[in-house]
Amino acid sequence: MSALTKAFYSQEGARRTGIWSKSEPAITGTGNLAGFYYIDIPADQDVEVESSFLSAFLPFYVGGFYGNNPDGSQWMVIALVGPFHQDYDFVFADSSLDTLLNSLDRALSFNSEAEARADQIYKHEDLIGIYTEQGIDGAALDWPTSDLAFGLLAETCGVPLEQIVAGYEGKCAYPDNEHICESSVFLDVFANWQRKNTPSWGKAT
Repeated sequence: MSALTKAFYSQEGARRTGIWSKSEPAITGTGNLAGFYYIDIPADQDVEVESSFLSAFLPFYVGGFYGNNPDGSQWMVIALVGPFHQDYDFVFADSSLDTLLNSLDRALSFNSEAEARADQIYKHEDLIGIYTEQGIDGAALDWPTSDLAFGLLAETCGVPLEQIVAGYEGKCAYPDNEHICESSVFLDVFANWQRKNTPSWGKAT
């Protein structure tokens, strides 16, 4: 089970139907703050449309995934990466957290029926810790915070973090398999998941 799957409660039988990512995150480098937010979307809305709509109002978003529950309700997990102000203690880092939360609140204000239910907030070193807990050498993770977040999103597609890290430098997730390479280990994983889970008429299952 991926780190993000374990981090957020989901109904038994919940089904993921899509994943999306931003090609160029607004914040680069290390030392940033990553927030993952679980948002409920009403059954009478299109969660794919809402993921795109909300993203347009989130300058710090890097990607996310979405799906539905057996009771007809829908959900999305969206990842934001923003600046972390080191001169604040993390527990009381209102300035850093407000940067992400204010942008999320503004986006959700355009959809009064969508509701953020849970979140997971990580400093850069916290993200590295998730990788090292799986036996990955932290010295190999001189990645931007946004790429560490992308790695966790990619892991939810059923690809181990070890494989993602191994493919990072060569920009390919499946070097031993014939495939249409996206020249990015993360996009490779996302595209492979979409090919396997999207029927020819374009509706994800």
